[in-house]
Amino acid sequence: MLTARPGLSIFRRITGFRLGGALLFVCLALRATAQETSVPPSSGLPLLTTVQQILDLGLDAPTRALFPVRLEGRVTYPDPHANMIYIQDSSAGIRVNYTNFNFQPAPGEIVVVEGTVSAGMFAPYIDCSSIKRQRREWQPENFPVNGSRWKA
Repeated sequence: MLTARPGLSIFRRITGFRLGGALLFVCLALRATAQETSVPPSSGLPLLTTVQQILDLGLDAPTRALFPVRLEGRVTYPDPHANMIYIQDSSAGIRVNYTNFNFQPAPGEIVVVEGTVSAGMFAPYIDCSSIKRQRREWQPENFPVNGSRWKA
């Protein structure tokens, strides 16, 4: 019988693998498949440079072709345990799964993402990407608000 142990997911307790290791394996397998089946960059597939261009693809197009992505955006939500971040550029926001496991993102950092588009359950996302830190910009401090100010 499985007992709950703090810090271990049910996946790890059953398989003995960490989720990050499994994600790395899947991304490497997809990248190897993509390299075998992808067409050269001159194939006519556009390099997507904004999040809105990716979202405009819908869920069908990423299943038929590997669209290359290179964009710059601000990290809005990092989840280093899942090797995933959400970034925002001037057009929209999107989820990014990254493969450089030594990357420790922080909210507010400006990053450059290079990868391919994958079809998610509800929207496309960037998968098997590498992330490079560009710079950390100033962010305003959080302003504590008293609950009485929200009363109508």
